Amino acid sequence: MIPRVKYFLWLLCQNRILTNFVRWTRKCASDPSCTLYGASVDDELHAIRDCLHASHIWFAVIPVQLRNSFFSSSWLVWINTNLKSNCYGLSGAIPWPPMFSFVAWRIWNWINKLLFEDGFVIPPNPIVVVSSDLYALWKSLSLDGQLTTKIEKWISWTPPLSEWVKINTDGCSKSNGSVAGCEALIRGNLGEWITGFAANLGHGSNNFAELYGLFYGLRSAWSLQFKKVITEVDSEVIIELVKGDTSDFHLI
Repeated sequence: MIPRVKYFLWLLCQNRILTNFVRWTRKCASDPSCTLYGASVDDELHAIRDCLHASHIWFAVIPVQLRNSFFSSSWLVWINTNLKSNCYGLSGAIPWPPMFSFVAWRIWNWINKLLFEDGFVIPPNPIVVVSSDLYALWKSLSLDGQLTTKIEKWISWTPPLSEWVKINTDGCSKSNGSVAGCEALIRGNLGEWITGFAANLGHGSNNFAELYGLFYGLRSAWSLQFKKVITEVDSEVIIELVKGDTSDFHLI
């Protein structure tokens, strides 16, 4: 687990995150209510779990085994139950305790940016951003004990077969959670330009931008009535997501 998430968990367990209620008790806020949705008391449980902004994300990622009691447990019981759970999230790809920790941290991170960072906008599909970032983080940590090695490959564009088109997409973010954009182009079997686009996605992560580049690229091809389509993406994480299962939580 990354250090910033560990530190956040420690603050969480000690009731030391600066919610609006805590700021109010320290005379740093005019009232203890939720600035985003107006709940009367913005304490730790409300900010991280019960606020509409947070609950929308939790509903999409909670393992089935924990759903009945997830929103009814008291503060410390809620934390202990989730950190000691044997369940898995992301369709069984990641153990729930680290996923729970990361999602809670990301929710708190976005709340603070929304309140104190001018111009910040929560990504239009926060569940995709949270899940793709977590998947990338989990894979990069190589928790299965296998060390990853960097392999350099020389690549070049090759045309598709006759009657096929090829989409090349890309996406990036200035920094994860900052300004993001994507682009794509579609070419025929002779290498001829068919169409292309660039899009401003607002705020999001690199994986968020890569996902939307792929989505918009496919949508453009289908809108032009192309049925035989090849896509090329430069993100291994996105490729793995597309190749994954098709459960009701699938990110694509």
